[in-house]
Amino acid sequence: MPNLTSKLESFIQTMRRGEEFARHGFDLLAKRQEPEQYFDALVEARFFGAANNSAPVPSNETGFVQVPFWPALNYLEAVAKRAGD
Repeated sequence: MPNLTSKLESFIQTMRRGEEFARHGFDLLAKRQEPEQYFDALVEARFFGAANNSAPVPSNETGFVQVPFWPALNYLEAVAKRAGD
């Protein structure tokens, strides 16, 4: 992973343990003062890959689907806000 401390490497490895770990990790990173500094490491760890984004699921209403919330979204919004500054 690119230039991360061993503590941050361990944090990202913990995020890989499952969806709940990833969700919590993204929430914590989104609250950091400079969330963008973790972006490259998260890309390298493939958190933004299609395999980590749930496919649409059938809705209760015939002919419709629901798109499950993607845990990375809050983090990406925080990074985008910083990029605009």
